[in-house]
Amino acid sequence: MNDHALLLHQTRHVYRWLTSATADVDAALAKHELGGVRADGRSRPSIRWIVEHLLLETESTAEAVAGLPRTHAEDSNLGWRALRAVWLERNAACLAALEGTTARDLDAPPAVDILPAFADTLTDRRRWWSGHVFHMSYHLGQLGSLRAELELGWWQE
Repeated sequence: MNDHALLLHQTRHVYRWLTSATADVDAALAKHELGGVRADGRSRPSIRWIVEHLLLETESTAEAVAGLPRTHAEDSNLGWRALRAVWLERNAACLAALEGTTARDLDAPPAVDILPAFADTLTDRRRWWSGHVFHMSYHLGQLGSLRAELELGWWQE
């Protein structure tokens, strides 16, 4: 399996689990911020915040790797169901754009400007995309932790 096929496989896998992890969450639980403060003094994120963040990150990756323009602007007025529906729709569009790339495309520099803090690490589209898979997996773990603390139990694929 080449890098391109592996990244597609991993992206499909983590998107499927993220979709499952949020499927049975209602609006009240999505907004619920758990008690406790992180070491940096900020409160812990809610499930809703994580989904908003993942939407922006997914669009950023599709733009950087596949040239798909972003369509979503942050809108905290969206209800939970509407936000999740937008997120699912954009995941599908972004995955289709990533599927349309080739292994050779991954050697090119990202199709967006790189922040100076990431210039040494995000040197090509392959690295950007693999970072995206890692980032999504990190937030999947966060969702699992939040689900446990909210006594939502485990989810089924």
